[in-house]
Amino acid sequence: MPGVVWVAGRPAPADRSILLTDEEALFDLLLGRIVLAGSGTIAPVDPAIEESDALLMRRGGLERRLLVEELMAFLRTKGVGGASLQLSSTTFATGAAKDAILAAISAPEGWRVEAETTFGGRAKVSGRQLLAAQGLNAPATGSIRLRATSPDDATSVVQSFAVSVVGAPVADTVAPIVTSPKTFTVAENTSFETTLVADETVTWAKVAGADAALFTLDGAKLSLAARDYEAPSDADANNVYRVNLTATDAAGNVTPFTIDVTVANVLEGALPTITPTSATIAPTLAAGSLVLDLPAKVEGEARSFLTGSPLATDNRFTFSTAGKLIVGAEALAGGTINGTVRQTREGQTFDTAVTITVALPMGRPMLASSRLQALSSRVQVTSSDTYKMRYIAEWTSLWTEYGRSFALAAWYGNEQPLGNDWPIKAMVLEVNDVKYNLTYNGQEAFTISDGTAIWTDELPVVIPANSVIRVGVADELAVGQYRPSQGPVFLPRSVVQTSSGRGDAILSSGTASQVSALKSNTGEGFTNTPGIVIMDGLPIMSTARPYGTASIAQATAGLKVGDSIGWGDRTQGMPFGILAEDLGASGFLGHAFNTLPGGRIPFANLCVPGTRLPDLTLSPTPVGVQIKGFDKRRALLEAKGWPYDFILCEMGLNSATNGTATSVVADAKAAHAQLKSMGSKRVIQTLLLPCSVSKDEGTNADNAFLYSSPDASKQVRQAGASIDAFNAYIKGTPSDVDGYIELASAIESSPGSGKFAAVANQQGRLTADAASGQKVVTVNFAVQPGDGIILNPGDTTQAEAKDIQSVVNNGNGTWTLTFRQNLAKAHTANTDTGVVTAAGIYTFDGIHVVTQAARRLKERMRANALQFDPRRAPVPPSGSALVTINSFEPVTVGGEAIFVKAS
Repeated sequence: MPGVVWVAGRPAPADRSILLTDEEALFDLLLGRIVLAGSGTIAPVDPAIEESDALLMRRGGLERRLLVEELMAFLRTKGVGGASLQLSSTTFATGAAKDAILAAISAPEGWRVEAETTFGGRAKVSGRQLLAAQGLNAPATGSIRLRATSPDDATSVVQSFAVSVVGAPVADTVAPIVTSPKTFTVAENTSFETTLVADETVTWAKVAGADAALFTLDGAKLSLAARDYEAPSDADANNVYRVNLTATDAAGNVTPFTIDVTVANVLEGALPTITPTSATIAPTLAAGSLVLDLPAKVEGEARSFLTGSPLATDNRFTFSTAGKLIVGAEALAGGTINGTVRQTREGQTFDTAVTITVALPMGRPMLASSRLQALSSRVQVTSSDTYKMRYIAEWTSLWTEYGRSFALAAWYGNEQPLGNDWPIKAMVLEVNDVKYNLTYNGQEAFTISDGTAIWTDELPVVIPANSVIRVGVADELAVGQYRPSQGPVFLPRSVVQTSSGRGDAILSSGTASQVSALKSNTGEGFTNTPGIVIMDGLPIMSTARPYGTASIAQATAGLKVGDSIGWGDRTQGMPFGILAEDLGASGFLGHAFNTLPGGRIPFANLCVPGTRLPDLTLSPTPVGVQIKGFDKRRALLEAKGWPYDFILCEMGLNSATNGTATSVVADAKAAHAQLKSMGSKRVIQTLLLPCSVSKDEGTNADNAFLYSSPDASKQVRQAGASIDAFNAYIKGTPSDVDGYIELASAIESSPGSGKFAAVANQQGRLTADAASGQKVVTVNFAVQPGDGIILNPGDTTQAEAKDIQSVVNNGNGTWTLTFRQNLAKAHTANTDTGVVTAAGIYTFDGIHVVTQAARRLKERMRANALQFDPRRAPVPPSGSALVTINSFEPVTVGGEAIFVKAS
């Protein structure tokens, strides 16, 4: 036979002869890796080479035939394969059960033994024992190859054994045991595959079932295509896919087996960003109504709405299935809710702050001031007040409000340009001692162009009824420029007090920014020093929206237009009806609005000294230093939708004294038509007050500078024909006038006289001399603070008028008076009671009223509450005369007659 050569995983040389190391030779022998020379490749030899096989060894010209066992013995002499493997038996009897011990294995101590072939799956190795891998039920022959490996894995020995099963066949009645797991879990969108395992050779099959069609079985390989957790396709839609199987062995024994594959959810996508984070809703929203249209929840995400400190669940709001914030089960109340939306998922927690404003119904803007007034003059900036801040306090209305806004104007008088732009550095509204920044177009600092005006942005804050607010302004101007001003205003101290006891106004100025002082101010108000300018550059009007159904039903407001009498400010040391116990700087009309029996009515005081009726219409062309028009103020009011219910017109005296009976009526018709066009509101006109000058006692000449005497015989009525014509026109029910208020009779010396009466029980004499420059005198009659007094009336040389700051009752029939200003002249006490050296009066100058008259006029105004707000005064008693449609009829309310046109 041809010879053989060794090949050990390497190409054969040209002569097909290879020199092998001892280990290579032993290795190839045991594996049977040989090639028959000259006959092509037969590798590997199967069955394995046996020890009795003969091999032809050739080298050079020599050759030798030897048995494999001889070669192995030779190799062992060379130190290779010294370790040996032995079986205690190679013949096994039929009937051996699975796991039965077939033979013991001999191997070096500590070496690992493994089966490389298994006698057709009939045998297996466990430690040093050869076991039956299955029941041996029939005779069989074959081989098994074992490998022993040293502990250091450096050396191994392989040995093949011829084995056989002998004996009569034994019937197989034992069902196979399936060792595969019964349950599996796989992530969604991932395919599943497993190889089925039994304790013997079996045939696998699927049994019909609800999910069987979804599985694929290929031999022992079972698979399931990827499944979506959110869209389960198993029969009961619970993401558990079940397949029933059978395992059948060669003897036909069958084992049923069920496998469940659970598809697990995989959280998809990141937590979404919570947006929007704010909303305004009505308290009447039903449960389930949308509040915040939030992004949809992702898988595994939970949301909760929390408030408070520490955060806790707030059941006023909850979430829809999709994750939208909706109204919950608990009732909502007006106000701002600062809450937290909490997102959680698999241990993650993320909080987002949200703001929910539960807004009650809001009405239209309404005038909301109790004391602001027109800027009648301007003041020039000096080197010491280039920066300035000032506050003024007032009350809010009787109704809860929202959206407070202020009008600021870079003009003065009747819309005369200021002469320069007005740069505002900051504005603050202080509500019950809490400060809020005011803005214009969203900006804290802004500039108002010369001759223009603006409304600040509405403040998104709910202000309770009857709150004390202070509005403050800080600006910056250059030396020589102008600020708008109220003129030399006297403002009583602590007329309006904040909840912390602060007074009603304060200012600071200097050469450095006053913004910080504005925002941190906690100062007291001014003391009673005359001539202080504290209202320069403050707002001229304010509006707010009634907040809530009750407030909307209750709210009312008025617009006041007129001249210096309605303006009510202080000039020439005359208080014009300012009362320390009432509001400062608003006159008797403002006092009335703020002390009505049914509660205050907010208003805007757009009266300007010197104003005439044509100023409302600009036709004919106005004349006079301060008379320039009304169109810009009208535009401001129109921008807020005419924020009032009535217009009180206190105007006409300047037109009457500078015109004729014919012209004043024509001017009145045009003015009232203009007022009616401003929102078609109720127009109420005051009839004109007395107007007179006093005669000089020595010359009997008219002398306005001697002040008005309390003696009507010493007064000369002024412009009587024009005043009477105006009053008669108003009483004649003109189409654009809805009511009128008759005031003159409260202070006239006699009805229709047009002269001022004396103040009853307020005249007498000085009881001690008073020197020039002093402020304190003693008299023998009772007076009140704020009253006006004339010393030496009618005396060209000595006549002097003063208003009283304080009064002390001495208890002996005398009263000590302190004036607001020093006496300019000396006055001598006179014991002759027939000579009046001091007297209480209703006017200092024959036109403007002082405190004594203001008290009377305020009460007359208060009696006309029905004109301002028909809800506030009782209806006429049953049986009284009805008001006819085209005439004014008197209605008695509180003992006073009011005149209103039927509607």
